[in-house]
Amino acid sequence: MKFLSAVLLGSQLSIALALPTTLSPQKREASSALEQALSLIGQIQGGGKSAEVAQPAKAVKGVKGEAAAEAAAAEEAAAAEEAAAAEEAAAAEEAAAGEGEAAAEAAVDGEAAAGEEAAAENEVEQAGEFDAPVAIGGDDVKTDTLFTKAATGALEIELQAPEANTLTVTENATPGTPPAGFKALDPVSYKIELAVAEGITLQKVDYVLDITNADVIAAGDLTAARIGKLDEATNTFSVENVGELEFEAEENELSLTVESMVGEFGVFVPEAAAAEGEAAAGAAEGEAAVAEEAAAEEAAKAAEDAALLESCAAAGLVAANATAPATAKAAKKASKEARKAIYRRLLSELELE
Repeated sequence: MKFLSAVLLGSQLSIALALPTTLSPQKREASSALEQALSLIGQIQGGGKSAEVAQPAKAVKGVKGEAAAEAAAAEEAAAAEEAAAAEEAAAAEEAAAGEGEAAAEAAVDGEAAAGEEAAAENEVEQAGEFDAPVAIGGDDVKTDTLFTKAATGALEIELQAPEANTLTVTENATPGTPPAGFKALDPVSYKIELAVAEGITLQKVDYVLDITNADVIAAGDLTAARIGKLDEATNTFSVENVGELEFEAEENELSLTVESMVGEFGVFVPEAAAAEGEAAAGAAEGEAAVAEEAAAEEAAKAAEDAALLESCAAAGLVAANATAPATAKAAKKASKEARKAIYRRLLSELELE
């Protein structure tokens, strides 16, 4: 269609150009317009595109590229925001966990502090004098009474009861006999009296050792020290079945929990001589056991040798009178002879073969 239009315009232009040169101004203007139109149509028909036609396509491509770039940037921004949100959530979770742990620790500390405060409220410490009544409160409040320190240590009495009480402790400079194998660490013993001896929640007889004292140092292993109670019938102290004893290393303290503290108590350590005697007895027992084992081995060997000798005698390898040796030494000698005889017999058999 465009080609036909171009042909027609060309024909008209040719006709116009063939006209005489003496055209009117109006015809000349028409001829010029026709020439311009024909030139434009020729460009279109020749496949060429003017700048006006090509620019819209380029513009469309530019718009598409900008749109793709904006979409990619938007996607990248969304991913960054998502990552930042996840990081913030993780940080918030970690912070919450830390706050939870801190709260738990604070709660534990608070409970411990409350327990210590309650224990402090339920415990009283006081000083006591010998031969003088000491008041002990009730309401199940534990009362620790520390008496005047002696050379080797200090006596402490722990009492807890629902009812108030009165404690009196007297020193005895001539105590009874120490338990067997022990000697007194503190040269005095302590007589304890209570105004009310029944319905007591807790009763403890403690002794805080002075580890700078020469006698205490010489005692060696303080965990072997004991608190004993006097048996009035025999005037002898006992460290067996008198209560539950503990040694508190941090305070160098012997602590004896008893069912009844009414009576007389003393502090004792093992005697060195007794310890040495026990060691010597143990060594003697060990030596006797070794000797007994050696004798048993010797007897077994003698019996074996005697049996061998008897077998050899029965086979005619040794004299018949050697079958019953009188002593282990004789049996040993006879067994050597029997072995020699067996070796000789074997050798002779080998030579015969």
